[in-house]
Amino acid sequence: MYGTEQITSMSGDFSNTNLNYLYFYRTCALTADITTWQFPSTLGTLSIYYTQMTGNLENVDFDDLTSIQLRYSCFSGNISGITMGTGSTSIYLNNNDLSGEITTYPNSPSSNLFLGDNTGLTLTLSSTYTPPANRFEINNIGTISGDFQNLDLSNTTAFCMTRNSNITATNFDKLDITTLTTFAFDNTNLSGDFTGIFTGTTNFTSLNMSTNYNFSADTTNWTLGGIQSMGAYFTPIYGTLCNDNVYTLRVNGSCISSNIETDFVFSGRSYWVDLSSTCITGHLSGVTIHPNTYQFNINNNSGLCGSNEFSDYLFVNRKNWTRNYSQVSYQSIGDAPTGTYQEGDLGTYSGDHWDLTEEQVNNLAAGIDYDGGGSNTPWTSKEKVWWNECARCPILAHSLGVRLRPKGRVI
Repeated sequence: MYGTEQITSMSGDFSNTNLNYLYFYRTCALTADITTWQFPSTLGTLSIYYTQMTGNLENVDFDDLTSIQLRYSCFSGNISGITMGTGSTSIYLNNNDLSGEITTYPNSPSSNLFLGDNTGLTLTLSSTYTPPANRFEINNIGTISGDFQNLDLSNTTAFCMTRNSNITATNFDKLDITTLTTFAFDNTNLSGDFTGIFTGTTNFTSLNMSTNYNFSADTTNWTLGGIQSMGAYFTPIYGTLCNDNVYTLRVNGSCISSNIETDFVFSGRSYWVDLSSTCITGHLSGVTIHPNTYQFNINNNSGLCGSNEFSDYLFVNRKNWTRNYSQVSYQSIGDAPTGTYQEGDLGTYSGDHWDLTEEQVNNLAAGIDYDGGGSNTPWTSKEKVWWNECARCPILAHSLGVRLRPKGRVI
């Protein structure tokens, strides 16, 4: 049942059916109490999203279900009394009104256990606790207290604890994260210097730690392994962060002092890079980016230079971009492209500039008339920037050999 706003009530007796999947999504007017429902033994998945449905989950029989997805609704119950079947592999109970101590959760391990956005839940790490899930999510719960050294993640590869504003647990930098491939702790109240947390063995593919305004750490000796995606924007980490396989790297507003030429490799597969307003240094003549880049922003870094060389690089490679839209921005750095931001001299060409071929554009930029037979004023770096921003088409231009309407932005 999807998006039905007219149904206000229904019988919850499904016992005489052979259903194996029961799905309710955005049934805003339906205010059923699922504790009165009867499920058939054939039912494997119960999925309820964004509803006004209620019920104390301590009184629901989940024994035959393998997937329980009760999210963004009004379900209640103490976590210690909610029992799942031994075959339940995916359990999503986030965004409800659950309460209790998470360490009392009584069920067998599952592949996913999502308990976030239940502010009545607490996690007390006064003794060793091993989450019963491969993916464990406790975003925005009531409190996290005790000692992070007591959190045993040896059976967990993904751990998310974002938007927690009442963390009093100590020794976060001593948390054993060697088994994690995904770790997220954005927007928390963690406070202090946690330099040691990522200096040991790591296996991350994704690390998100943005908007932790009181979290600091020297990244110089961090070992981030094969990380693909990192977010640490507006978190005051510092030092020479390194990544030789950048895909997504968003650390704008941090204090890293990496050298953009030697500490990062963007050419392999960079997609979204934001190093704006940091302390990075280096010369842009040594930087190449992947042709499928969506955003590459390095604004407001006075330690960077090489605008002319980077503008020329982008101009020369303009036909190689493979995205329908991309943005490259390097404003307010240590130097700026020379010239005036305007269309360059078109020599004796009198037609529509959209009809110029790539070869003719190259001739004009080099100071040769468009047909290769004369001369004109060579284009400045800013005029090349203008062309890239106002007259480039990253898709099809290289195969059609003609200019099409603009599809992207540079500076």
